[in-house]
Amino acid sequence: MRKFIFVTILAVLFLVPSLASALIGTRNLEEDIKLQQICMQVPAQGNQANGTDGVVFRTTTNSVAAPTSAAGSATAPSTFSWPAKLNVVLVDGGTATTNLLTCTSVVITGKNQFGVFVSETVSTITETAQATTAVFGVVDSVLGAGCAEGADDADVLVIRQSLELGLPVKIARASDIESACIADLSDESSLKCARLDNGGADDITSALELSTHSIDAGTAMFGNEGSEVAAALDDILCLRVRSSKTTGY
Repeated sequence: MRKFIFVTILAVLFLVPSLASALIGTRNLEEDIKLQQICMQVPAQGNQANGTDGVVFRTTTNSVAAPTSAAGSATAPSTFSWPAKLNVVLVDGGTATTNLLTCTSVVITGKNQFGVFVSETVSTITETAQATTAVFGVVDSVLGAGCAEGADDADVLVIRQSLELGLPVKIARASDIESACIADLSDESSLKCARLDNGGADDITSALELSTHSIDAGTAMFGNEGSEVAAALDDILCLRVRSSKTTGY
């Protein structure tokens, strides 16, 4: 009798998972496994305090030739909401000089959207913003060099999020993006979507950068032909990504 009960229990233990597996099946889960919905908020482009309006790092260059920061310091880089390429720019907010602010270089170290160490040197910094080549998800330190012409505390070096946003999954080709839409807050929160390739220079294909798995939300155009708009501050950008197409990672 005990042997019969033991055998019965074993049979049930093996049978239940088999029944569940049969009912669910890999085919039933296929689309959920392949597709991911990714939504991100388009960051602001501010110049004020760390952690506000997309600002990652901000410090004066007034008589400071080598503005620096590191995690744990008073001028440590701020965390930010979404991985992105970073804009590096000098802002002349003072009145003591009209000369063009410059820095020879700025070295930014941190991690990308996949947690991989990244270090990038951005050269010849001016009052015109330039974007990093790499996507940063975390900034650990900033090291400036050769900064000149700062003569007021409001003359500052600013590192902020750009509109080139990092995808949290790796894609191998543009067609891995199944669809791209924005909630356009400038138009009563209407939903506008974009085709992968609309035949122009401002389509999703041209806005994607496969080497860094990123998309330029300020370049891709969304909406009906002839009335398209780019994503702007606080718009919500949603992508449907077919990650199963990604190979070689």
